[in-house]
Amino acid sequence: MRLLTVLALAVLVASPASAAPFTWLVKGTVISDKAAFPVTPYDDAFVVGQTFEWLVTMESTAPDLDASPGCGLYTPIRAMTFTSGSVVRTADTTPSQDAIFVPFNQPSPPGGCFIPTGGARIRTNIGDLFFALYFPAGPTDALIVDPSAIALGPAVYLELTYNGPAGERPPFGGTLVASARVTSITAVPEPLGTTLMLGGLLAVWQRRRSLRPTR
Repeated sequence: MRLLTVLALAVLVASPASAAPFTWLVKGTVISDKAAFPVTPYDDAFVVGQTFEWLVTMESTAPDLDASPGCGLYTPIRAMTFTSGSVVRTADTTPSQDAIFVPFNQPSPPGGCFIPTGGARIRTNIGDLFFALYFPAGPTDALIVDPSAIALGPAVYLELTYNGPAGERPPFGGTLVASARVTSITAVPEPLGTTLMLGGLLAVWQRRRSLRPTR
C-alpha cells in the first residue's frame, strides 16, 4: 500500500506538467447536401437535418510549427471517430491532418494559414473523406484545448469533402459532399487520466486512514 500511495502521488503531481491528450465530442446537423462532382459514393449518404458526431483526440503539447505570430500551425490529432447515418470512420493512429489557428485582427502571413483573419480550423483526412471544422479563433494563435473558449454561432460548422482517387475528384483535390452546423463541442474526460486520479485519491485516503490512532 505504501508503494501504491507513493506512485499515486507521483502521478498526481506530475500529470499537469506531462503530455496530455484531450478529446472533443463535436455534434451537429447537416445543413446542406452538396451535389457531388463527379458522382461519389456519398451522393445519398447525407441529407439535410441528419445528425453527426465527431470524436477527435488531440495532444495538448503539440508544438507550433509556424514561428510567425499571425498563424499557429499544429498537428495534434491522434485519433478520431466520425458517425453520421451510414457513414462511419474511425482512426486509431495519427491521421494525416493539421490544426490551424489565426488570432483576431491580424492578417495571415503570405503563404500561411490560408483562412480568413479571426477564423480557425481543425482538419483531418482519413480514408476517402476530408473533415474540416471551422470556428472563430481566440486572441492568440495558441492551440485551443478547452472547447468552452469557442463561442458557438453561425460560423461554427463542419465540412465533409470526398477525397477519392484522382479520376473521381476535381483537379483541386476533392469535392464538398456536405456541410454541417455544429451545435455543441464538449470536452470528454480521458479514461486513463481519470482512473489514475481516482486511484491516487483512493490511495491517499487509505494511507491517511491507516495512520489514524486506534482506540
